[in-house]
Amino acid sequence: MKPKATKVKWPGTGLGFVMGCLFFVAVLRCEAQGNLVPNPSFEQVDTCFSGLGFTADYHPESWMAFSPTPDHHMGCQPDGWLTDVPYNIFTYQQAKDGMAYCGMWSFARQFINTREMVGARLIEPLVVGETYYASMFVNAAYGGSEEPGLAIDRFGMVFSVDSFGLNNALDPTFGLRNYAQVYSQEVILDTADWTLVEGSFVADSAYQFLVIGNHFSDAMTDTVRIGPGYPWAYVLVDQVCVSASPECSLVGVEVVLSDPTLALWVEAEELVVSGMGNQACDLMIVDAHGSAVVRRLVPADTERLHISGLAQGVYTAVLSREDERVIRKFVVVR
Repeated sequence: MKPKATKVKWPGTGLGFVMGCLFFVAVLRCEAQGNLVPNPSFEQVDTCFSGLGFTADYHPESWMAFSPTPDHHMGCQPDGWLTDVPYNIFTYQQAKDGMAYCGMWSFARQFINTREMVGARLIEPLVVGETYYASMFVNAAYGGSEEPGLAIDRFGMVFSVDSFGLNNALDPTFGLRNYAQVYSQEVILDTADWTLVEGSFVADSAYQFLVIGNHFSDAMTDTVRIGPGYPWAYVLVDQVCVSASPECSLVGVEVVLSDPTLALWVEAEELVVSGMGNQACDLMIVDAHGSAVVRRLVPADTERLHISGLAQGVYTAVLSREDERVIRKFVVVR
């Protein structure tokens, strides 16, 4: 068969040509326009934790529980496990980006004004008088064994100058504010896809922390029954962005930690890793369902991994060692 020439737009370069037999790989990059939210898709963790709730030793990097006990869902769990992605005890839902998201109880009729919330310290404080743009993707969880049966409105973002850290389950000290700088004014009804919640505001304080959840009382929260189940609402969140730019773009992922020497890129039908020196690295490739399709130790200074056996779809490659990690997303098209 005669090789087919395909045009590919590579990040940071002009148009080039990749020769292959009905096969090419295009790398997608994250052009996060000054995103002030660390670890915005909850992908970075120290270990694959299989329990419910955040703990002092385990939580997504840079995030904390501002009101107990939110959950971190990751695709590294066994299929159908408590906090697996996509199938867990609350729902069946693919991540909006990568293989992770957070989830939290946001309304429970029998537990008045009870909420779970997550929060993070912003990369830098907001500037008083500046306009900021905030966005996140949310989903109404439904269909899991916990049987959440309600959808809610008012789910949003509050910016704070204070951190309340990891709270005891009996002492949710952050409390309800009955306001939020950005929140959904309509009930979040979509259980199959992600809903974008976005808005803008002028900073009236040098806010340092972002807190995500339902910050309004039960009396101020509208609910809609989405099917059989308990009078509870559990909301998923992914791809969080706060920026002084109106373009809060979080398409694709490229995360680099600790100024690493590690490098990861794609050439034709091979994934190339380099910069290891004499130290081995761990390589994991995850498919769009959050399942690891490749796990291996990379021992050499430079190694080429054939990926022609991968099915068509979107993948995330994670190359890591100690405090260095490079994450690249790529697409296989046949």
